[in-house]
Amino acid sequence: MLAPLERQFRRRLALLFAAFAGFVLILVGRLVYWQITPPTPVEVRSLVDEESAPFSQSQRGAIRDRSGEVLAVEIATYEITAAPNWIKNPEDVAKKLAPFLNQPWEAIYNKISNPKAPYALLAREVPMEIGLAIEKLQLKSVYVEPKPRRAYPLGTLASHVLGFVNLDGHAFYGVEQQLDPVLRGRPGVGGKPNVINPLHFVRPRDGSTVYLTIDRTIQSIAEKELQATITEHRAEGGSVVIMDPKTGAVLAMASWPTYNPNNYASASPGRFANPAVSAQYEPGSVIKAITMAAGLEEGVVSPDSTYEDVGSIRIANFTIWNWDHKAHGLTTMTEMMQHSLNVGAVHVAFMLGPERLYRYLDAFGFARPTGIKLAGEIAGSVRNPKLSNWSQIDLATNSFGQGMAATPLQVTTAIAAIANGGVLLQPYIIDRVIDPDGQVEEVQPQPVRRVISQQVAREVTEMLTKVVSGGVQQAEVRGFRMAGKTGTSQIPVPGGYDPEWNITSFAGYGPADDPQFVILVKVDKPLAGLGSDVAAPAFQRIAEQLLTYMQVPPDNVRLVKR
Repeated sequence: MLAPLERQFRRRLALLFAAFAGFVLILVGRLVYWQITPPTPVEVRSLVDEESAPFSQSQRGAIRDRSGEVLAVEIATYEITAAPNWIKNPEDVAKKLAPFLNQPWEAIYNKISNPKAPYALLAREVPMEIGLAIEKLQLKSVYVEPKPRRAYPLGTLASHVLGFVNLDGHAFYGVEQQLDPVLRGRPGVGGKPNVINPLHFVRPRDGSTVYLTIDRTIQSIAEKELQATITEHRAEGGSVVIMDPKTGAVLAMASWPTYNPNNYASASPGRFANPAVSAQYEPGSVIKAITMAAGLEEGVVSPDSTYEDVGSIRIANFTIWNWDHKAHGLTTMTEMMQHSLNVGAVHVAFMLGPERLYRYLDAFGFARPTGIKLAGEIAGSVRNPKLSNWSQIDLATNSFGQGMAATPLQVTTAIAAIANGGVLLQPYIIDRVIDPDGQVEEVQPQPVRRVISQQVAREVTEMLTKVVSGGVQQAEVRGFRMAGKTGTSQIPVPGGYDPEWNITSFAGYGPADDPQFVILVKVDKPLAGLGSDVAAPAFQRIAEQLLTYMQVPPDNVRLVKR
């Protein structure tokens, strides 16, 4: 007789053997199933992509303008794939698919006729109705998989602001890239239980909806007038930035040449970056407004103080001339601004000295990123005394915007600080974000610092209104006092400046007593003309349309009501 311990041991051994035999039978059965059953789409993908796993997609959040107009949205499309090694009659399958995929059946046949190929991509971005029609054919080993595509209903409008999402779901440039983690959401994960992995499921979470500060109508005005100006003057390109000076909200940001994010693959990659934040230039005489603000704030000049303008000034081995190469005699600071005289700007800079001038250039935000939530923003640069090769000629040229580099957004932000009474605001382009649960995160205006007093801001504004009324009448808008400053700047090239081409610009705001907007117009390499001839008329046309769109009463009505 067997001892009790031995009988117990044999029973346990038998149970262990039975469990092992059962596991082997399950494994063999599964292998047989795999041999006779076509794989699922996910299994097909796993043959060519080891990282593939069963998942359910989240929906990418929409991008809308400030009023809710859709600028970017996800639409339903399908991807058609196949497992050629499971297709028994590839010619028949190819002929059935050809009318739906708008491809010759021979082309489809070539993709699915290899009996050893585990995977073939037949078509992408297939419209929903076509995808569902193919699904009804019930072709074995042909798979119809949902693959949402990013769409931009307004085409080229605000393309540099938006950026794009490619067919693989990767975001590039603009808001799409900068806010990708917010927009893309989180895909769900699901799987079948097995010996190694228990049942695991994570519900997908859709992306948030992002509302921009951009106004579709204002953006359209900016783009239309920019393109018209570039065409008229046969220029190479340009940018327009429109900002609310009271908040720092960007109402429009246009650049040309542009591209259609729906067809990004057909555009030159050089068009994708946003020049308003990523292309620096020497801003030229627009910076005289900053130099003058510094001089007034420090008390070294007043609007009526004078200097003797002899037409040029020699510094070391360099001679700086007025743009017109003329002497203007005894000249007030206001007249200097009206005539945009380089010698007068140098006069103010030397009265300030390097420490004070560069402190103000820094305070107004130059040579540092603004912090706007747009991919690719650069800081620009200023040649300051900390550089080993800095000299007095840099102090002189920086006073009228030469020898420094800034982006259109930086210049707009600096001028807005004068328009709003002396406070530098951080520019922003995201108005609010609404998550899938309906929670709203609103972006509030962010004051950075006070750069000049309200009194000095009023004095500079008064001087800039006289620039428009007494010097740059191309920027005047009937019924409104506008303030602004021209800029015509040289383009740096190795060894000096381009002898043929320049950049023209105009930065202005209005109405002068209660500014509703700041506009910067920058035009690259026009065939001929100065800022007053090229950029100022574009400013005038944009400002006129904005005042109408914003329903701003003329000065004689508005000021009487006060």
